[in-house]
Amino acid sequence: APVSGSVSAIIGGTKERPVIVTTTSGSVHCFSSSGVEIWKAKHSPIFAAPVTVYINAKPFVLFGSVDSKVHCLSIVDGSEKWIFECGAAIFGSICVVEPNAIIFGSNDKFARMINLESGSLIWETCLDSTIASTPTIVNGDLAVFASTRGSVFWIELKSGRIISKVLLEGEIFSSPESIDSATSDIVIGCRDNCVYRLEK
Repeated sequence: APVSGSVSAIIGGTKERPVIVTTTSGSVHCFSSSGVEIWKAKHSPIFAAPVTVYINAKPFVLFGSVDSKVHCLSIVDGSEKWIFECGAAIFGSICVVEPNAIIFGSNDKFARMINLESGSLIWETCLDSTIASTPTIVNGDLAVFASTRGSVFWIELKSGRIISKVLLEGEIFSSPESIDSATSDIVIGCRDNCVYRLEK
């Protein structure tokens, strides 16, 4: 099956650094760095890149799937640590918020933050359309989400409150990218054939 998103490799911690591959058919594969398959698992189709993290010094992989779930799997053996279910398909990747949370968007229009260790909901904020891209963090305390309607939202990480919004002239399926971690500025592509630099 086609490989979805990017391949993810766990950094440090082990002599043999595993590589995680997800596919649009829903299979998840863990390979050694020499190409030997360690384990595989079957889930619903996955379109975004997996994200590798450490939780209590143990390696895990996170990904969203089209069956509306975020999965947290052990990289050691593929066992499920937790599953978080939302209201619609997830097409973007997970964004890690230090020290112990993640944020993501889904097709039910909600931006969400959940606890990295437990998978429990911290907050959710409804935007104006579906979210097909991956959020980013700016200025250390804000998340930036883009909706397919063409809106870009700056959201307070602590509370989930919308701080600012910019509406562009076309749909957005690309992900916002921080220009400078010390500012709230981002760049993003739009289906009006333009790339924008935006500030809140």
